[in-house]
Amino acid sequence: MTSLAYVAILILGILTLFWQLFVTFKKIWRLIDPNYVILVDSNIASIGQSLQGIIDKYAPDTANYNLVELGCGRAVVTQHLANSNNFKKILAIDSESNIIAAAKKLKPNPKIEFLVEDIFKFQSPKPSIIYCYLFPRIMSRLYIERRLKGNLIISLTFPIKGVEPTEIILIENLPRLRFTQCEIFVYDFRTKNHPEGSLS
Repeated sequence: MTSLAYVAILILGILTLFWQLFVTFKKIWRLIDPNYVILVDSNIASIGQSLQGIIDKYAPDTANYNLVELGCGRAVVTQHLANSNNFKKILAIDSESNIIAAAKKLKPNPKIEFLVEDIFKFQSPKPSIIYCYLFPRIMSRLYIERRLKGNLIISLTFPIKGVEPTEIILIENLPRLRFTQCEIFVYDFRTKNHPEGSLS
């Protein structure tokens, strides 16, 4: 084996080590970040109950609405909502095919359609209730690129920077590492008096 091959193997090993450290750091950060909600069963029940209250208030006629989750992961919250509502269509979107495959293994509600797509290119059907659990920079980009226009947006924990929410809901008694409460931000972009609402 040539010295060049040894160098290539060494570089590959170092890159692999750094990637593993990065993944480990992300997992640890999620546990210590006060804005991160661990979606265990007990949390899902509390979050689902709060989301249902928002839906009942802002879109009680669910048969006329689509439910879309952007960056769905395992889609456990969407699953909870799908079991208790009659939406026109239910879409769970994620850019990672392995995550979608893992979600399908959980035997989800058959009404949920899983799609492997870039959320920055996906245009949600209207009218939709869009549920998100995405970091602020992602929410801001979705807003700036007008991927949320004309719909009811429900964002767990993370607001859209610089955009006044229609309502903020506080969820308490969540079993988290550092805090026991989080917020849900509601943005009603369906209304014509909102800048996003007029961009239909």
